Amino acid sequence: MRVETLQGKADADFGNELTYNEAPSRSRLSRSWRAFRGFIWDDPDKPKAKRWFLFKLDCFFLTIAMLGYFSKNLDQSNVNNAYVSGMKEALGMYESELTYAGNCFTAGYLIGQLPAVMLVTRVRPSLLIPTVELLWTVTTFSASAIKTPGQLYAIRFLVGLFESAYFPCVMYMLGSWYTKEERGKRLTIFYSTTAMSQMFSGYLQAAAYKNLSGVGGREGWSWLFIICSVICLPIGLAGYFCFPDFPGTTRAFYLTKAEVHLARSRLAREGLMPLGASPWNRKKLTRIAGHWQFWLLSPGLLLHSGFLQAIWFTIAVWRTIEAPRFTAGFIFAATLGVAIVSLSLIIRILQSRDEKKRAREGGETNDSSAVSVEGVESGKVADGTVTDVYKGESVATSYA
Repeated sequence: MRVETLQGKADADFGNELTYNEAPSRSRLSRSWRAFRGFIWDDPDKPKAKRWFLFKLDCFFLTIAMLGYFSKNLDQSNVNNAYVSGMKEALGMYESELTYAGNCFTAGYLIGQLPAVMLVTRVRPSLLIPTVELLWTVTTFSASAIKTPGQLYAIRFLVGLFESAYFPCVMYMLGSWYTKEERGKRLTIFYSTTAMSQMFSGYLQAAAYKNLSGVGGREGWSWLFIICSVICLPIGLAGYFCFPDFPGTTRAFYLTKAEVHLARSRLAREGLMPLGASPWNRKKLTRIAGHWQFWLLSPGLLLHSGFLQAIWFTIAVWRTIEAPRFTAGFIFAATLGVAIVSLSLIIRILQSRDEKKRAREGGETNDSSAVSVEGVESGKVADGTVTDVYKGESVATSYA
């Protein structure tokens, strides 16, 4: 009886999903403006209560997720800025020490990602994610006192290990709260914090090098790690209150019971399984490995982020004395651009095949733009939006 009452209240508050788009007639200008608003963000004709629900999610969940991703990327880029601002000379890093430090970070990142995704289904994200944020904050702070390259290697390994949990866990949560129509725009804003953090880190290091060198007996580069830690600390603490966990387990103070019921029903309409419906075991891992998404999406991500954004890699392929560097870079980038476009087309064809198969079987054609291991296991991946982004970005980068 309690569930029926709650469901009835939610339906009354949030409107009928099938009819809320039937807005009253408006002038052509008004319709155009509302269509533009819907294109930029959400449909303005949604019921007020539903728009309020999404507004609260954006203010608390999306905002803290963006700030956490900002701090994560800030900590990733600060070592490079510190290197050119005095750390190289202070630690005697005159050979390949910076590369080794990057490799240590990558090793920690690789080791921690899969266990983190498995752990987030057993530990509340509102506890797990802020905790790893605080751990990488403390580790980053300790980098201000390093004296040798070996200490830097250890610090970077731990930072990579702790940061590895953030991205996949947050993506998993975003896919659990937002529908496929809502995810794309929010993920775009989420990803934009990467560029902002890299830009901000450079400005921050320039200010620290200019104004803090010698203060407290520390060099300017060491102050960068301290400042980054001070920025990350309140973000990590706020995460304990702002991350809403999953719709089936949420205790978020800013969501009402009717809104929680709405979130759960939206998850069901997306065709996604509730948390714990498919426990981790050997059979599940075998099913994951049997999906084409597991084998094709990873190389696609590697191509667009590992090479096309690092054209300087061409110096390992062509000697710079044989031709101008930019010429070789264009050729290499164009080659990889063709490769990723081809891969994206293959992904699109396979996905269309899966959609037609589900349609024939009477299932819904859904997606899961927040690509997680759980989403891959259930056979639902992003639609053409993600693959088109891959293709567009690769072509643009080839001619950039």
